[in-house]
Amino acid sequence: MRSAECNHAPDERGFVAIEFVLGAALLLLPILLLVVSFPKWSERQTMARTAATEAARAWARADNDLEGAVAARRAVDEIAANYEVDPGSLATSYAGSVRSRGGEVRVTVTVEMPVSSVPGMGTFGGWHWSVSHSETVDRYRSYG
Repeated sequence: MRSAECNHAPDERGFVAIEFVLGAALLLLPILLLVVSFPKWSERQTMARTAATEAARAWARADNDLEGAVAARRAVDEIAANYEVDPGSLATSYAGSVRSRGGEVRVTVTVEMPVSSVPGMGTFGGWHWSVSHSETVDRYRSYG
């Protein structure tokens, strides 16, 4: 004979455990993916700023625009390698000329920002983030 205190149906057992697992998967997993992605976004922004700055400096010190573009591209590729970013996910544009004393050269670096980066699975989606840096060409420089 059953006591009156134990009135639950046998099919309701374990219902809370299933809700907990589903709740954790549907609520905590997206938050975890965002927390994992934030450092990658910050790292890529820092890399793009550094690359634009160093490329503009290298170009402003060059003797001509062709050498400046080569030096700037080399600087961007080296910084991308240091941050372990694929150079194919970067775009670089140049404006200005080193032939005008006191003028400016501007380098814009655009980097692909992944929406989500899961270790072992790769990156998913993304958008592009651009940063520019200008350097003044030395007013008293001499050309060879």
